[in-house]
Amino acid sequence: MSNNVSPRIIDATKSQMKASAPANSVWVGASAGSGKTKVLTDRVLRLLLEGASPQKILCLTFTKAAAAQMANKVAGRLADWAVIPTIELEKKLSDLLGSMPNDETEREKLITIARQLFAVLLDTPGGMRIQTIHSFCQELLKRFPLEAGVSPHFEVIDDRTSTEIIEKSKQQALSANNASQDADLLNAIDFIINNVHENFFGDLIGKMISNRPKLKRLILKEKKLSNVEAKIKEYLGIRGDESIKDVYAKAFA
Repeated sequence: MSNNVSPRIIDATKSQMKASAPANSVWVGASAGSGKTKVLTDRVLRLLLEGASPQKILCLTFTKAAAAQMANKVAGRLADWAVIPTIELEKKLSDLLGSMPNDETEREKLITIARQLFAVLLDTPGGMRIQTIHSFCQELLKRFPLEAGVSPHFEVIDDRTSTEIIEKSKQQALSANNASQDADLLNAIDFIINNVHENFFGDLIGKMISNRPKLKRLILKEKKLSNVEAKIKEYLGIRGDESIKDVYAKAFA
C-alpha cells in the first residue's frame, strides 16, 4: 500500500476483510454509512467464490430499501466480474480476498469461477434470498401456520388497507353510538368523543389495534376493566377517589 494511506484506513480495511471471511462468525456494530452493507456484500461474494450455492445463502435486513440495495450491489459486482479484463479482475479479487493464489492453476480456477458467478446467480430459481426480517417471518408463519396458531391462508395487509380498515372501524364505532343498547359501549364512546378531537380518533383506534394483544392480555389478567383502570391509576399515582378536576389542579399547582 502507498505510504500516503492513513493507518486508520488500513486497519479498517483489515477489520472489514476479517469480518467478511466466511469461516468467521461475526457481529458488526457500526454507525450508518460506515460500510456494514459492504462487509455483508463482501461476505456473500466470498461465500460464492468458495462454492456456496446462491439459493442456500440468506441475508436479512430491516427494510425493503436495504434489501434491494444489497441485491443490486451483489448482482452489480458479479456482472462486473463477468466482463472486465483479467488484470482488473485479479486486482478486485485480491482486494476482496487479501491476496491471489500463488499457484497458476488455482489462480485461473478462481478467475473462471468469478466470471461464471453472474450466470449462476441468474439461473438460481427465485434469485438469492435477500429479504426483510418481516418477510422472512411471514414465510415461516405460512410454512408452519398450525404450529404458530394462525390461519393457513392468512394475508398480511399493507399500510393502505390498514388505513382503510381503521377508517371503517371508526365509522362503525360512531354508528354504534346511536344504535347500541350496550351501556358500557355507549359510555366509552361518549367519553372518547368528548375527550378526543375527531382528527385524532383514527390514530387512537389505530394504536389500539396495533396493541390489541397487549390490551387483551391486560384485560384477561385483571378480569374486568375497572381493575385495569385501578392499575393505571396506581401506576400514575392517582388516588381512587380523585376526580379529573383534582388531577388537573394537582398538575397545574
